[in-house]
Amino acid sequence: MPVKYLFNGLLILIFSGTIYAQDIKVWNKWCVHADTAVLFCEAYNELLVVCKGGISIEEVQIKSLDRSLKIGIPEQKHDTLSIVAMPYPKYGSRMRLAVLKKGTKKVLKTIAFTAEPPPVPKARLGTITGGNAIRKEVIEQSALRVGFDSSFYSYPYRIKEYTFKVQYGDTKVSIPVKGFFIPSNVVLEIKKAPEGSTIEFADIKATCPECVVRTLDPLRIKIFNK
Repeated sequence: MPVKYLFNGLLILIFSGTIYAQDIKVWNKWCVHADTAVLFCEAYNELLVVCKGGISIEEVQIKSLDRSLKIGIPEQKHDTLSIVAMPYPKYGSRMRLAVLKKGTKKVLKTIAFTAEPPPVPKARLGTITGGNAIRKEVIEQSALRVGFDSSFYSYPYRIKEYTFKVQYGDTKVSIPVKGFFIPSNVVLEIKKAPEGSTIEFADIKATCPECVVRTLDPLRIKIFNK
């Protein structure tokens, strides 16, 4: 066979293999950025695998290549595989996941994950960040939410209950609230509180689909008129 044809054939094989691998997408469902290969220690991680182009999801299998990465039994949902995963950095820094073709065991794609410390969920009042806010903006918020400061984690925690508190002069207000919405009686107290008052959301209970109820740190916001 002429050299030029052999060379062209090799290029076709290499190019085809590259496209083949790119048609397999793997990401952590609970990471804010789908293109960031990160797993969270002691937190719930769900890896999703989608195949497009020349291979179907039924033709692949998933394997951990390192002791530091443990995975559960994959579950197929339509054209997607879902796998629970947990990093164990104490066993090593390499956490590689392989997507193989069934039968031949050929590795179609390898993803190297990194591990991050478990994020601490924190309560937020709507879109407000920081400890100071304009009263009008505070009143416009409709609910308490849960976020993770300085972390890509985005697992869906929700507030089950909390206690709203505010104190000024001889007035002390304490209103227990079920759920995460800000009810009208709480909004009224926010409107009545003098400028410079600190409102507090305390005894905050939060939960998520795969975890027990936990108590979050209190959220305090000092309100100003402008």
